[in-house]
Parts: sequence; C-alpha cells; structure tokens
Amino acid sequence: MTQECHLCSKCICGAGLPGLTINDEGVCSECTQDSFIEAPAGQLLGAMEDAFKSARNLQIPYHVLVMASGGKDSSYLQFLLKEKYGLRVAACMVVHPFVNDLAARNAEHVARKLGVDLIKFLADGEVWQRALSLGLREPDRYGLTEMAGCGICSKLYDTVATKMALSLGIPCVMNGHDKALHATPVLMTGEQSKAMHLEANEETGVVKVIQDAMGRKYRGSIYDPDFSRYADVKWPAKIFPLTFMDYDYTEVMQKMEDKGILAKADARPSDTNCLLVHLLGHIGFQRYGCHPYARPTSQALRRNNTTYLEQFFTTGDRRLDRDEHVRIIEEYRAALAFVAEHPDAAEDDLAGLQSQLPFLDEVMGHERLAALLQRLTGIHELAKFLNIDLTNIG
Repeated sequence: MTQECHLCSKCICGAGLPGLTINDEGVCSECTQDSFIEAPAGQLLGAMEDAFKSARNLQIPYHVLVMASGGKDSSYLQFLLKEKYGLRVAACMVVHPFVNDLAARNAEHVARKLGVDLIKFLADGEVWQRALSLGLREPDRYGLTEMAGCGICSKLYDTVATKMALSLGIPCVMNGHDKALHATPVLMTGEQSKAMHLEANEETGVVKVIQDAMGRKYRGSIYDPDFSRYADVKWPAKIFPLTFMDYDYTEVMQKMEDKGILAKADARPSDTNCLLVHLLGHIGFQRYGCHPYARPTSQALRRNNTTYLEQFFTTGDRRLDRDEHVRIIEEYRAALAFVAEHPDAAEDDLAGLQSQLPFLDEVMGHERLAALLQRLTGIHELAKFLNIDLTNIG
C-alpha cells in the first residue's frame, strides 16, 4: 500500500512517520516539540582533546579507531585526527554486500595518502542479508521506524568496530557522521558507551532483529550485539567530532582535493553512499509517505545546518529552503516509483523520465542526474537479494 505524502508545513516530515502527528495548523509534533539548545561546543571539544591526551600517554599501537566508510566525512576525520591531533589512527572499513565500489577504493586511497593503517573487514554477507531482510519486511513486529534499514546496518557496523576496539585495547572509537545526520552532539565516555550497549533492549528494536535473524549460529560472534562478556573490561569512548566541531563540508572537500587526499568528484555522497540507499528510499515513500531521512533533515533545517538531502543531491554551491527540499522529495519519489514499476526500463525510458525531473536536473546537473537514474534501476536486484516484493510494500 502506498502512503500519501502529507507533509508538515514547516519541515519535510510526513504524517505517516511512526509516532508523529500533524496538528490543525499543519505543523508536525517534531516541530512543536523541538526545543533546540546550542551544544556547548567548547566543552565537548575540550573533553575530546582530554581523551586524546590520555590516549597519547598510553604505550599502545593505536590511539583511535575510525569507522571508515570511504565517504568525505570519515576521510576528513582520519586527516584531522592524524594531522591536527597527531594520533596513531587505525581505520576500520566493514565491507558488507552493500558497500559501494567507489567508497571501497576511496578508503584504500585515503589510507595510503595519510599513512593510516586500514583494517579491511570482509564481513559475512549472510548476516547483513538476513538481518536487513527481516527488519525491512517486518518492521512493526520489532517496533522499528522509517530508519529500520540504516539502523540495522549501523548497529552491525558499530558492533564490529566496538568489539574490535575492545579486543585491541583502542581507547576511542570515532564516527564521521555530522550534524546533517545527528542534530545532537555525540561524545560518550567509555562508561557511558558501556552502559548504552549493555542496556540495549533485546526484546524489541534492532538488537532483537539481528539476533533473531542470526539465530544460534552467530551467537557470541563479532556480529552479536550482546556485549555481556565485556561487562568487566575498560571500554573505549565513542565520539562523533563533526557533530560539534565547525565543519563546512564544501570547504573540506576542496581542502582534501588540494592536498591530493580525495578528489571532490569521488567524494559526493550520491556516488559513495551505501548501495541500499535508493531501495530504502522507495520503501520509506511507500510505507511512510516520506523519505527515511525526513527527521534528521528536518532537524537540520530547523537549525540552519546543511542537510543530508543538500549534500546528496546538490553540487554544494547552494543552500535549499524547505520548499526546495519538498521539490527534491517529490521528484525523487516519482523517479523511484517509475523505476519500481518498470523493471526493464531502457536508456530511452530513463531519458524520458529525466525530462520530467526539472528541479533535480537543475540542482544535480544533467550528467549526474542521468547517472543517478541508472543507479536507481539497481533496486530490483537488491530487493530480490533481500526477498522484498516491490509491488507489495505494506
């Protein structure tokens, strides 16, 4: 069943999102309840630098473990940690079935350029396949929301990276997510991170999905989100520096290119993002009536931060207001619906579709949009891999 796209008049959240309501004035509960308090950036920066100072005083192989994705943010984070803070950096890239080939190449290139040790973890694809298939087909059973797909993948990645840091004695786990994805700064001490992982609800949510999908075969493995065996050891801090540091991604991309670390043409989120991003977008529109990243995008809009959709769809030379975000969503939704309904769409069909997407053509550029539409056709193969019926997303 396709959800109608009834959006809030102030942001891009839709009425179909779990737990969200829209009042008589057309304003959603996310907007009316959002009490934004500026994060104490100086305090958080000081706490992070204290953690780095403590790490440098230890005689250990690595001071930090960076969760590397091959995208612009985690690449810049490695540069920042090594060049500015002088840390011994280990980058960990979990290579699962949905990792983009360009992102994988980027991760290797950045590691070589920076002299960072890259741990390329070739994950058991069956774990990702089973967990995502179950969670995306039965979200209500597990109390999952529109972020089910990204939530499951992120939890698996976090579990692997955290267990790796625990095993290697690395005192800090670093994530490159920025304010476009996390409106609230993330800086947890080791004790706070331990409490969060040990108290994870195993009755509902992504932990339950992963454990049900894996079954007994994977119990106790590096993928198992049960951390009880680590209750009595020292835990690493968990820090997302770009959620509280000054960070202009357009300036960073230019800086990385100038230094020969990563070319801007290879760092665009539309080219490096997870292969599942478009299938998850289609499921979000069909099931909830809006984009899966509607909530973080709306939070970023309310705070005047660069949004996920701006980073994904634009060339970085302009900011978009709320109405322009809606135009992107409407055209992107239409493109996904067309591709889902036409599994055998040929080049001429995609060219005809592109002519009906004037705003996407304007903000992305003609060639980039053509490449994007070609990538959309991959949702059929991915849906088959995950046992998802594109004609019956309830």
